[in-house]
Amino acid sequence: MTPTTVDDATPEDKLSALQQWWQRHCKSFSEWYLSIDYIHQKEIILSVCPDIPEMSSFSREGVAKPTDVLLPEFSLEGLLNSNGRLLILFLTRRLTPLDLCWREDVKLLDDLRARHILPSFSRGELSRLDTPFVDPLDPEENIRSLCDSTSSEKRESILELLQTYRIIHAEVWLALKLRRGSIAAFIEKLVDCHQKEVQKKPSPTYLALLQGELAQQETLYCKQSVSSSLENV
Repeated sequence: MTPTTVDDATPEDKLSALQQWWQRHCKSFSEWYLSIDYIHQKEIILSVCPDIPEMSSFSREGVAKPTDVLLPEFSLEGLLNSNGRLLILFLTRRLTPLDLCWREDVKLLDDLRARHILPSFSRGELSRLDTPFVDPLDPEENIRSLCDSTSSEKRESILELLQTYRIIHAEVWLALKLRRGSIAAFIEKLVDCHQKEVQKKPSPTYLALLQGELAQQETLYCKQSVSSSLENV
């Protein structure tokens, strides 16, 4: 079932609506953000993400936290650089591609997993399974795995699908949901700050675009359900 309320919206729903918002209001947002001073820019970033590190994990000593690994772009040092232009670059890079950096994110996290750097968010449950994976096209996001009786041909086929990201390793999938959800929440709050501070309010608002995105998905879901029902008659 597709989400029908804003509270039920998935990170992908939010990113899609944010992409539409950015297409319409990137100029307004950029002019506003780049016109304010460094201190105000810093206050905005901290209000949006209070626990954001001062420096990138690449620039400081010590053991990296899970959030450092999942969100290497998030640091005051990085986002406030070049008088705030790097934040605008970050937003443009995230919200411009058709796939909203989905494949790029999967590759990042899958590379981390291959290097044994990716944090585990399954509390060890997935380590008991043989090649656990998720099909991105599965609306239920079920975790599947191989077993002792899996044929060598089937195993080889699954491994090939994992390499092309047609299916996603389950640990990568969990990390992907967290990464994209965190990025969507971060941008949502930035958009809200812009909405509150500028005199000329953006229209349509992000909320209106998100509601439209959810309504469109619900309509599509209903059409697919009716079509499926007719086929079964």
